[in-house]
Amino acid sequence: MAAIIGREFEFNTLEAASESEEDTVIEALKSAERSQLIEEMETDKGETHAFVHALIPASLVESLRPKKLRRMHHRAAAAFEQQNPDNFEALAYHNLSAGLEKQGVEYLLLAGDRARGLFAHQEAIASYKKAV
Repeated sequence: MAAIIGREFEFNTLEAASESEEDTVIEALKSAERSQLIEEMETDKGETHAFVHALIPASLVESLRPKKLRRMHHRAAAAFEQQNPDNFEALAYHNLSAGLEKQGVEYLLLAGDRARGLFAHQEAIASYKKAV
């Protein structure tokens, strides 16, 4: 599930998306750390993990069947809505990847509006173009 969320992921988002008990998620993270697949980082958001190389999550995601991939993106979108509701970019990506176009476009427009408000014109244009 972590590979679906992205190269970097927060524990709370992973736990919500995985629909597993906290102890199970912790043990899976420890195992991945021992295997040197991920590393733990402390950020202002709290406990964050990252894959040590971008190819790791890419190859894990690539191995999934399309139907399962869409279901996992749907769970990731629900987790972001619960844990990080202001992360419009991630919400757009996961909703679109889950086949939920209406919700994905709504989040792209919100991301574009926020970028425009911050005078980040290139980011705003990119979000609006994706929405179209």
